[in-house]
Amino acid sequence: MRSYVLIFLFSLTHALISLLIKIGLGKIGKIEIEQIKHFPTLAQALVTNPFILSGFVLIAVSLFLYYLIVSRTKLSYAFLATRSLAYILVILFSWIILKEVITVKALLGIIIILTGIYLIS
Repeated sequence: MRSYVLIFLFSLTHALISLLIKIGLGKIGKIEIEQIKHFPTLAQALVTNPFILSGFVLIAVSLFLYYLIVSRTKLSYAFLATRSLAYILVILFSWIILKEVITVKALLGIIIILTGIYLIS
């Protein structure tokens, strides 16, 4: 499998992890620092939430994909390209699924990120 396909798959799973955890936490509610005192209750709420549990599973998948990427490409490229593309996907998923607003600054940031990925490749 080509490295750029692996990079896209990693970035996609990384963005989906964030999205799933955000949706799951939206169903649980805001976590307050005082809840740490009752960690077993908090942990149970987290691991029984299907969105958060799916995010945990995708963490393992993304880690495996990252190992494949790092074994095939330069680390400087692998690290920057995967995180940068994931950032762009998070913005798009947040806009499409969570109905968040994409600002002009975010659009300019996406253009700069894409330019940076091109320049380091």
